[in-house]
Amino acid sequence: MTVTVCLNCGSFKHGAFIRCRECGYEPEDDESLTKHLLVTDHFLSGEQLKAVAAKVKAKEPIEFAQESLKAAWVSKTRLDAEKKNLGRACSIGCIIVIAVSLAALVAFLKFDWRPR
Repeated sequence: MTVTVCLNCGSFKHGAFIRCRECGYEPEDDESLTKHLLVTDHFLSGEQLKAVAAKVKAKEPIEFAQESLKAAWVSKTRLDAEKKNLGRACSIGCIIVIAVSLAALVAFLKFDWRPR
């Protein structure tokens, strides 16, 4: 699971795009989503993450290279569309599993399994 630093309070959290349990902050625009992605264990070592957390807690600015921001840019619109499509796929998958389970149950109940 992705470990990241909340850029609002400096707490560690799991998942770059989720609400911080400590302060309630949730990145909601392209730039804040991208910055939260860049302060994950996918891009930084554990020591670097601790340093970022300390800077945030000390209210020091976190510098992001423009090249890094551009390369990792996250589009909220695209992210929302992907979440919506994932939700649909999960719903369809659940419906298929339920339908197959019901068909198996009907087939099981239809046959007389008692010894003759």
